[in-house]
Parts: sequence; structure tokens; C-alpha cells
Amino acid sequence: MKYHNNVPTYIPPEDRWKKIWRYMDFTKFVSMLENNGLYFSRCDKLGDPFEGSCSNASEIMNEDAHLRFGWPIIDREFLSRYRKWLLQWAMLNCWHINDYESAAMWKLYSRTEEAIAIQSSNLMLKRCLMPEDVEIHEVEYVDYETGWISLGFNEYPKPFYCKRRSFQHEKELRALIQLPLPTKDGEPDLDAIQPLEGIWKLVDLTLLIDNIYVAPTSPKWFKELVEKITKRYSLNKNILQSSLDREPFF
Repeated sequence: MKYHNNVPTYIPPEDRWKKIWRYMDFTKFVSMLENNGLYFSRCDKLGDPFEGSCSNASEIMNEDAHLRFGWPIIDREFLSRYRKWLLQWAMLNCWHINDYESAAMWKLYSRTEEAIAIQSSNLMLKRCLMPEDVEIHEVEYVDYETGWISLGFNEYPKPFYCKRRSFQHEKELRALIQLPLPTKDGEPDLDAIQPLEGIWKLVDLTLLIDNIYVAPTSPKWFKELVEKITKRYSLNKNILQSSLDREPFF
């Protein structure tokens, strides 16, 4: 973590060629090809009730920041409602940072043998999502009992880039699209409801994807099917069989 003006701020992995991975089932892979892009899911649809929340220590530390730096004290009840409402307008696309395949990620994100992992790099993701409406940050894993997470509206670290330490194995990199917030009389309209569960962002998949892997235990016919599908969408990439289930040599 780095600091700017006493406020912690996150940065993407320093190695711009660091490998990143997305694990998914076959239907999501085909959907990605059909939509020619990446799916950004609404923050409150990711399945973790702590998404976008603050730590228990944040309120105390915010009071301390008020005394030390003169930060204003914000109405906690209003801010809590605002944070929950904000989840609807934050769209996330998540990746796993690793130089190698992850057996844990295969098990977590592939429900059957018919699963896919696409491998890219931090640099390629940044190039494909270059517009200013997308932010890319490495997730910080925080102790939600003692760690500090900003209680303000715009300061870093944003709660969207924080997760509990029990998720450290995910080594997550996140791309965030913050949709325009509805307002009423110049203030956030907390009664507004987001009708979408997610959005698609058009990207150059040829530029983004380095390699495509099929699950360790997937049958031969599945690999052949993936090869046919990718060619049909003019995506000429290497289709590799995961080596994690390879027979050991004694």
C-alpha cells in the first residue's frame, strides 16, 4: 500500500506483464465471445455480503482523522445508507493474479469439467479498458475488525477494492465502472433503483487474451469444441489443456 497526503491509495501490480486469469464455465465463455467483451457485475450481486462495506474500526479512525487532519465528521446513519445504495451503481470485473494456473480457482469457479480459463496480463487489461470510466486496482485484504477503510465519499481506499483476509487466496485484480449516480435536487437520489444486474464492456478480445485453457479433467471432445467455437468467432488463440491433472512421474 502507498500513501498520498496521509491517505492510502492502491496501485495495480507493479509488474505490468503480470499474468492474470478469469475462470468460468463454458456458457459464460460463449457469452463473452457473443458479446465481444467483458461482463461487469453489479457489486451487490457478487455473493459476498461484505462487498463495499467498511470495517468496524473505520468509524473510530474517522473521528481520529477529524482531530488530526480536520476531516469533516459525516452523518454515519446517512453514510451507511449511501454506501449500501452505491453498490447498485458499481460494476466490477474480477481477475486472479498468478504466474501459474490455480487448482483452487478451477474448483471455485468451474462447476463442471466443461470449464475455461482465459489468461491475459495486467498491461493488456489496462490497454483494453483504457477509457477514463474504468479504474483498475489490486484488491487489498483487510482485517475488518482492526483495519481502516475510508468512510468518506471519494477517498481511497474505496471499499470496492477491499476484501476480508479470508479471501487472500483469490489474489484479485478488479476493474471498476462507476455508473453515473442519480440525483434529486442536486443530492444523491437514494430512492433510485438500478434495474441492471450488470453491463457488458466492449473490448478487443484478440488483444486481451493470450491463451485459453480448458479444465484439467475435461475430455478431449470439449477441447476440440472450444477450438471450433473460438475459430467461429475469429479468435485465433492457443487452446491448451490444463496440466494440473497430468500423471505424475515416479
